[in-house]
Amino acid sequence: MKTLFRDFYLVDPLKGRACRSDLLVSGGVVEKITSPGSVDFRLAEEDEIICGRGLMALMPGFVNAHSHLAMTLVRGLGEDLPLDRWLKEAIWPAEARLTPELIELGALCGIAEAAKAGQTAFLDMYFRMDKVADAARQLGVRAALAVTFLGRDSLQRGLDEVKTLTARAASDGMLKVFYGPHAPYSVSVELAAQLAQSAQADGLPIHIHFLETRSERERLAKYGGPLGWLRMVGFDRARELVLAHGVWLTQDEIDELSRWPDAAVCHCPSSNLKLGDGVAPVREMIASGLTVGLGTDGPASNNRIDPWEEMRLCALLQKGRGTPETFGAQMALRAATIGGAKALGFEGVGLLREGWQADAVMVDLTGLNYSGADEENLAAWLVYAGSSADVRGTMVSGRWVWRDGRLAGVEEKTLRQSLDEARRELLNTRRQRSCNT
Repeated sequence: MKTLFRDFYLVDPLKGRACRSDLLVSGGVVEKITSPGSVDFRLAEEDEIICGRGLMALMPGFVNAHSHLAMTLVRGLGEDLPLDRWLKEAIWPAEARLTPELIELGALCGIAEAAKAGQTAFLDMYFRMDKVADAARQLGVRAALAVTFLGRDSLQRGLDEVKTLTARAASDGMLKVFYGPHAPYSVSVELAAQLAQSAQADGLPIHIHFLETRSERERLAKYGGPLGWLRMVGFDRARELVLAHGVWLTQDEIDELSRWPDAAVCHCPSSNLKLGDGVAPVREMIASGLTVGLGTDGPASNNRIDPWEEMRLCALLQKGRGTPETFGAQMALRAATIGGAKALGFEGVGLLREGWQADAVMVDLTGLNYSGADEENLAAWLVYAGSSADVRGTMVSGRWVWRDGRLAGVEEKTLRQSLDEARRELLNTRRQRSCNT
């Protein structure tokens, strides 16, 4: 079935403007883009025509470049704690009780929540990524899966998981596989070096938490600094390297990273603020030519899964570090779409172009918050005044995963009930164990 979007504002993150257009989707890709009414598209009865009448926008789908979506199960735990205590006192004890079935449920809930906000692809780091892949397939979104390595005892399990997922991804273009060493503070130099060699041999990218806190920089000083650690373990030679956070990168380190062939940073503004980590120097990263994507991080450290909020916050925080003109809305929009797609290695994703994947978000412009928006300034309107409440549909590869209040293949009410029951069981078990110790 084909879908014709007639007379929509087509948003281009690279140009920072919108253009009223007709856009035809066929076979999962954008087949044709023309000026409104200039082409008589010959459509069959089963094809769909959606009339925007200049009151709707179509923008590229949001790409979440760092997440832990299954953590919907532990959202709300350890509130107002710094990162180290939050992990050790609240999160890791609860995660020790997770089963594969719970991980799939938590991931499905996270993916569904994100799809409602316009997310079409994500990079996730967690455990039992086969279950996260199952959840992504159920809703029909793109998923880059970073298999977590957390200590020496996780090595063989992780290598087996990478092998299984790589075989699966070979026949599924919606999936990608990453090696996911958790962080320099939780993975030894020896293990990190072994993972670098394995990733290079397998031709797979690496995703790691990096310089999220000031104390991490202090820990890495003995290796010649943070980038000294990356070079020592061999991550500088990775096929692709996606660093989550990078809050405490210096200008010299940013300049060096920009010269590494396939390095990228994922900025997670909400999570970094909530955990008191700081504000990443994103303006300097982009100025140096470093690829930057946006991420929500986990729903337990954010606590939302809302790319609109990350996009707006990214722009405002960078303005707050400099002057308003040093970081425009267009930069945040790029990071939220094509920047993330480039970091994850999804080709033909992140822009609406002929021949590219039909991953798109349909946005309602009839609200009071869009009064005054036009072709020249719509990008800024979306970043500063837009919200997930404006999303009327989320399309991935030409298929609706969210449309007019309904998720594809999932009943949201049932999903909520299952999540509530799972959280009660998980947290009650945790409380009982705490009382017995």
